[in-house]
This record gives sequence, structure tokens and C-alpha cells, in this order.
Amino acid sequence: MKIKEFIGLLNGWLGKFHQEEGLLYGDEKQIIKGITVCWMVTKKVIEFSVKKRNNLIISHEDIFFPPDYVFSAKRKGIVSSERISLLKKHKISVIRIHYLADRYCVLDDFAIVLSLGKPVVKRGPHRVYEIKEITLQKFASNVKRHLNLEKVRITGSPGWKVKRIGGLWGGLGLSINAVFIDEILRYNVDTVIAGEVDEYTMRALKDMNIGIVEVGHEISEETGLKHFTRDLQEKIKTIPVSYCSNDIPYTTF
Repeated sequence: MKIKEFIGLLNGWLGKFHQEEGLLYGDEKQIIKGITVCWMVTKKVIEFSVKKRNNLIISHEDIFFPPDYVFSAKRKGIVSSERISLLKKHKISVIRIHYLADRYCVLDDFAIVLSLGKPVVKRGPHRVYEIKEITLQKFASNVKRHLNLEKVRITGSPGWKVKRIGGLWGGLGLSINAVFIDEILRYNVDTVIAGEVDEYTMRALKDMNIGIVEVGHEISEETGLKHFTRDLQEKIKTIPVSYCSNDIPYTTF
């Protein structure tokens, strides 16, 4: 199967690509030998693909740094050039699937792994859940247990009450996505669980006495991406499909 044909399969299954999605690098005439699904294209993911002999990577995030939306003109940064040189060397193409994967499973699968139950609000990217009242500290401990994490970051007092939780999976908790943060606050949440937040968001929500539990951008989306990988393999049985995780990029001490 050529990449062009595969794109047709994806669009028939998931819908048309949004502006940030599609073939970011490579040749649509290339015949696919194997597929790697990942959260972000890094050296580790490229090395994994080479070892597996996979010549197509499906990435949830942009391969470019700085991302495309940073520059007004078409230009690539130093990191982007390094990644592209590796992709070129090993003849690997990259397709980005972002919004379509979110809509398909990413937004809902994270709540499933956290045992949050059915959302009381489900509108666009917004999810709100209600649980039996507990403290922020206890809720954070439950999140760590469900995700098998040693640590999470919390904003707010450990004794704050948690009952109505808003979801800011992935990067929705970053101040660049403040419109999503402002909208989730309109559902009267007392806590948000986020993939990634910055200090703008931390200080804004602390002023509102709203707690934050932050787990990591990739961690919050990985459950859904693994789900997508399994379903994709069912769709194209003749081409091997593998998932590659990135390591957590920092340590705490």
C-alpha cells in the first residue's frame, strides 16, 4: 500500500485531516513496509522505526521545533533540521494525526484509565466528571496509582475538596490554549486534571481556588494512542503496526 492510498483509508475511517494534520514529511508514493505510532517524533522513535524496519511514522504531535505556528514564514529550527536529516537518511515519512485521534478516542480513554466514570458534560473537547468528594491530595494519589506514576504536580492546597473535575488533557492546560481553560471553568469545576500546564495557568486557577493535578502531556494522551494503534492494526492486517513510547524527559529529586 502506498502512503497516498493509506491517507485515503485514514480519511475514510476518521474523517478529513484538519489544518495541522496530514503528511508532514516524505513521499506519498512511498510503499509502506511498517508503521510506528507515537506521541512525538524523537530520535528514540526514529531509531525504534529503523530497528523495526518501519518506514512510516504516525505522530500525534508536530515533528517540528519550534512548531509551525511559531514562525510567520516557512522556516525550520535547528531541532527540526536534525530530525528531518534522520528521516531523510532512513527514508521514513511522517503523518500527523492530532484532532482526529483526539476525537476518535484520546479524550475519552484517559478518563477510562482513571476510572472517572461517564462525563456529566461532553461537549467538543470538554469533559467534566463528578466523583464522591475527596481531598486534592487523595485525588492526586488515586491518579498516581491508576497511571503507575511516582509523582504528579499539584496546584492548590492538598486539603481542597474535589468533586467536580474538568479535563484538560494533553496541552489544553497551557496558557496558549487559554480559551479552552476559560471554557472549562464555566462548567463550575473545582479541580482540573491536566496533561501539561504552565505557571500562567497555575496562578490563574489558584486565584480561583481550583486545584490542578498535572500528569504529563504524553502520559495523558498515550492510552488513547495505544487504542488507536490496536484499531489501526485491525484495519490493515498485512502491514505491521507498532507503538513507541518516549521516556519521561525529566527527573525529579
